[in-house]
Amino acid sequence: MLISFNDIQKAEESQKSYEPGVYQVRIIKVEDKVGQNSGNPYLRVTFETVGANVFEIKNNYFFTEKSLSILLNLLSAIGLYEKGASTEDLNIDNNDLLGHNLKLKLVLGEPNDQGKQYLEVKPWTCEAINEEDEIPF
Repeated sequence: MLISFNDIQKAEESQKSYEPGVYQVRIIKVEDKVGQNSGNPYLRVTFETVGANVFEIKNNYFFTEKSLSILLNLLSAIGLYEKGASTEDLNIDNNDLLGHNLKLKLVLGEPNDQGKQYLEVKPWTCEAINEEDEIPF
């Protein structure tokens, strides 16, 4: 078996760890999902960081009464929802979220069964980006 330098570099990059902090991100993918155990529907949003350290991070936004405010915070940050407005008539297509830029705070999550911690989106930390703060792609 022949392994090229490119394969080794890709493997090293996939294991690279990133620091918690505030990142500018762009929404690159939105998927409708259903929780295996709970049966609750949710959106899985994939963000891509912008700048020197580009990586992807996924976050699930559940459609439950308890979690709805977290999703509304995201929608508000990208201009698709006005805080305090009724959610009764809220009708947004997944494609409406694609390509939007915002800032997210990423924190270390709880250790998994193997003791590893990964970055995750801290709830209610989505913020709009001012044009002067935007990092060019």
